[in-house]
Amino acid sequence: MGDYLAMAWPAEAAATAADQRLWLTREGDWTVRVETDRLAAFTRGPREPVVQRLPGQGGLLIGEAFDSQAAREGHGQRADLAGFGGDPETIARKLAARVFGAYVAVLPSPAAPLGVFRDPMGGLEAVLWSRGGVEIVSSTLLTHGPLSPGHLAIDWTALARLLRQKNLSSALIPLQGVRPASPGALDQGRDRIDRFWTPGACVRGPAASSDPRALERVVDGAVAALASGRRGVLAEVSGGLDSAIVLASLQRAGAPVIAGLNHAWPEPEADERAYARAAADLAGLRLDCEMRGLLVLDADKLDDVAAAPRPSFNAADPDHDRALARALGRFEADALVTGQGGDAVFFQMATAGLAAELLCGRPVVGGRLAALSALARRMRRSVWGLIAEACAARSAHVAPMPSSSLLTEAAAQAEGAERHPWLEDVAGVSLAKQLQIQAITNNQAVFGASVRGRGAAILHPLLSQPVVEHCLAVPATILAAGDGDRAHARAAFAARLPASIRDRRYKGDLSVFFARSMAASLDFLRPWLMDGRLVQAGLLDRHKLDAVLRRDHLIWFDHSGELTVAAILEAWARHWSATIEARTG
Repeated sequence: MGDYLAMAWPAEAAATAADQRLWLTREGDWTVRVETDRLAAFTRGPREPVVQRLPGQGGLLIGEAFDSQAAREGHGQRADLAGFGGDPETIARKLAARVFGAYVAVLPSPAAPLGVFRDPMGGLEAVLWSRGGVEIVSSTLLTHGPLSPGHLAIDWTALARLLRQKNLSSALIPLQGVRPASPGALDQGRDRIDRFWTPGACVRGPAASSDPRALERVVDGAVAALASGRRGVLAEVSGGLDSAIVLASLQRAGAPVIAGLNHAWPEPEADERAYARAAADLAGLRLDCEMRGLLVLDADKLDDVAAAPRPSFNAADPDHDRALARALGRFEADALVTGQGGDAVFFQMATAGLAAELLCGRPVVGGRLAALSALARRMRRSVWGLIAEACAARSAHVAPMPSSSLLTEAAAQAEGAERHPWLEDVAGVSLAKQLQIQAITNNQAVFGASVRGRGAAILHPLLSQPVVEHCLAVPATILAAGDGDRAHARAAFAARLPASIRDRRYKGDLSVFFARSMAASLDFLRPWLMDGRLVQAGLLDRHKLDAVLRRDHLIWFDHSGELTVAAILEAWARHWSATIEARTG
């Protein structure tokens, strides 16, 4: 997607703002979309974001905005913004309740020249800084010129936090001199941040209908909205349940789907082509399959998205990212639709927290004892052992994701919050629902920078706000307690799925592929990481890396996840170190 930049200024900074605006249009290749005596918005690049005026003195909305209630009723509809005037808090509250999509609202007020409300799912990047009294929000970070931040430096403490908990990538930018706009929050500067949306609030709010048809409607509505107005759509068809559900909804919406895309991995346990073909055949869709080779990392691949303001884990498999970008160009498609997020929203996880909810009397389909027995089989426990775990889990809090074992002792103990803000707002939320919130938080990585996202819209309907809100408000026991995972979603879409996918009780496994890929990348990874910026900054332990980055070790121990995270952060740190050095040199 193209970039946007909005700027706002008080009267005393009008002259500075005029010079900055002139530079943007003459030197920065930006086009003016809106300009007033206190506010201006610009766009550039392919597929420039839409900029709409909000009524009265309400400000601007940048990006795509759809009607949430229409989606819940099963159809796609653009949001009517006519009634969205008022003060920034009122507008933000209305947007959070009635609108979804990838957008940023710019909401000036007498108290703050630039108030920013970012859509609750964080679909559109928003970086804030100031220069010469002018407040700026943008999808990209200007590194030179009169609008670039006056001070810019890598925040190594924040990078250490990302190495400990990579899901913090959607909550922080590890650069000093700028700050991120938080999804679902109104930022009015001077530490004035008001949160109008969190997953925890959705769980604590009114319960959603447990009728499978309600889930069917909201998924259909989100898909129809996101696919509307597209010229040509490609659908990722992995062979799993979630992408098959999205494909069925695309067909129901009459979206202009050109083809399905499937990537097959060389290991038998990761080859999903037969299931993907079944889904594509049922939809009457051409399936384009590509057999993968091993992923061999190098500096060019890792540098693809290193210039983004925050490290992106959306291109953790650069070969996959590049292949999808090529396919979008080959088919001349302007959108790629995925089933990402289904594991989280539909609740694929097997956990003792589900048993705790069953024992507490939460609703279930098919009987409590049958649900406990099915869950015990999935978790390879006896029913009595599962009940014992459930009793211990009733008052527990979900544990943070495992931290990297490659950190230095100092980095492992560095200051800074370990938990994403969404995971701080879990008062009164059961362990099972906390786990669902954590999984949704982890999935925010799909909104990060990618090569495929430069040329087309990347759409994740299952991570759209109406679908997320609905599934958070459905009891975990309804979503997940049954014979197999994601029982509620299977029931909702049973009539639209191939039997081979509907009745399947296991998923493909990519762990062997990525372990082999790490071994194939050793000649590059050893010097890249052991002599890299993260080691120099005292974040990664060189001796630990030396022990892990050996072929015989990687055969027996799976370090592919933490090595991938380290490699992505290393590429980002190298890029921004060089950029900052060039600014000051």
